[in-house]
Amino acid sequence: TNSLPGFRQSVQALCAYDVRDRMAQAQVPGLFVAGESDGVLPKTMQQMVADLKSDSELKLVPKAGHLPMLENATAFTAVVNEYLH
Repeated sequence: TNSLPGFRQSVQALCAYDVRDRMAQAQVPGLFVAGESDGVLPKTMQQMVADLKSDSELKLVPKAGHLPMLENATAFTAVVNEYLH
């Protein structure tokens, strides 16, 4: 139900969203989660983990693409729960 101008603005906002400089200063551990079939995103996130000075990790959700929390909710929930416990 989104309008084309609204969608265009959303995409432009995401394209300009770059927090890598702030992430490099992170002092806390982090969890990156991606669907294993999400194109280049797993590789990009792995580089982010490597660039961080804090204790961070990447977990890939099997049988999922760009929306792992929907495409494989059980596996996604297990990844997050494991990290939080």
